[in-house]
Amino acid sequence: RLEKAMTETLGPAPIPSRVDAGIRANQKALSPAYEAAFGGAKAVDTDPIAGFLESAAVNKRGSAQTAAAELRKSLNITGTDQLDPNPRTLLSVRQDIDALLKTADDNSRPVLAEARRMVDAELTAKVPGIKDVDAQFAELARQRQALERGQTMFDTGREVVTRPAELADELASAGGPQGTMVARLVYRSACGRARGPSLTGWSAPMSTT
Repeated sequence: RLEKAMTETLGPAPIPSRVDAGIRANQKALSPAYEAAFGGAKAVDTDPIAGFLESAAVNKRGSAQTAAAELRKSLNITGTDQLDPNPRTLLSVRQDIDALLKTADDNSRPVLAEARRMVDAELTAKVPGIKDVDAQFAELARQRQALERGQTMFDTGREVVTRPAELADELASAGGPQGTMVARLVYRSACGRARGPSLTGWSAPMSTT
């Protein structure tokens, strides 16, 4: 009866691997949209970004200094000391920064975050429409995070357990139709793997709007 009630309220339990594959496919399908955006792009001016990174490479120490120096090199045309005006190169730099931020320590994170902000601002100014595609990609990424969240929501242990009030706050922050869908994906995925006493004290949210 519990499974039936959850299905009636939230829909059938998603198969995580299939949902994840679908989200990845949708992200890959955005490639033509990025190509279209770059079709109207202008040359980028990375002088301010280079100046910031050069300063950080001199004045910072440790991981922050290393990250700044490496990023500064990536702004150049390969094999030269000349800044690359190609906006596609700057997009690659942004992707590199995003990858670095996932594992950055407290020392390097501020430098990476500021560099990311500056790179993003220049891309926004020189590549019309890129932020619209970015928003679509980010939403798909949020759906993947939601799926992963659902797989751990009812894990036991003081550090990982999610309490009802905390879940309510998370779902309340997911506004709009898309947010509602993501919230339901989180909750239904979690409920699909929880049984018996794991659901004590929980009731499925009917809506997040």
